[in-house]
Amino acid sequence: MLASANTSSINDHEDGPRSVDNDESWIFFVSGPTGSGKSSVAKFLASKLQARFLEGDDVRVP
Repeated sequence: MLASANTSSINDHEDGPRSVDNDESWIFFVSGPTGSGKSSVAKFLASKLQARFLEGDDVRVP
């Protein structure tokens, strides 16, 4: 996803999704193989959406 994004497409969404009501809660999961950049993408999305980033290992029940 991020690899195909260019500066213009990222800047077009600087303010976050316009169709999402700010009173609603959303949970996004990013999955993929080891070393594929999941954490980088998730942190990028969290910063753009002004959201909290949680590591799966921190919230998983042993």
